[in-house]
Amino acid sequence: MPPSAAAAGAKVGRDARSSSKALDLENHASAYLTWIANKISGSASKNYRNSFGVGVADWRIMALLAVEPEMAGILARQEWT
Repeated sequence: MPPSAAAAGAKVGRDARSSSKALDLENHASAYLTWIANKISGSASKNYRNSFGVGVADWRIMALLAVEPEMAGILARQEWT
């Protein structure tokens, strides 16, 4: 169970949790998958930073530039405007 779901549930009033329209994050597949993906991404970023000095976000940018080299110029122009 994602810790944030438990914390969020504790803060919500009893009426909201008993509503048929309330979203049960502890049993909601997409919330759980997002939590797992964030844990994996965080661990990968830590490992990449320790091994190579860059995190996951840096790897994503480098991968984008490898596939679309003209993006460097586009991003640079946007930075200066």
